[in-house]
Amino acid sequence: MARIEEQQKAIFSLKTNLMDDLNEKGLLSDPECQRVLEQHQRDQAVLSEKLDSQRAKQERVSFDTPRLDKSFTADFNTQLILKRMIACFYDLR
Repeated sequence: MARIEEQQKAIFSLKTNLMDDLNEKGLLSDPECQRVLEQHQRDQAVLSEKLDSQRAKQERVSFDTPRLDKSFTADFNTQLILKRMIACFYDLR
């Protein structure tokens, strides 16, 4: 997770530097460039909403997954061991 955050920070830094360079050269004041940037921002907002929705859905699924009660698991393991011991006992006779 930390690696993804580092990559996102690096991408943000590169994007910021690129925008600064384009702004210094006066390219961002071009109407066509403005239109492209606005469309990109809208697309990014839609994508961000989709990612947030999917993340929330995954979190709901992971929280809704039933967990086995530890006492049930311990009882089941005990029964399994007893069955194996009994089977072993009868095999030795």
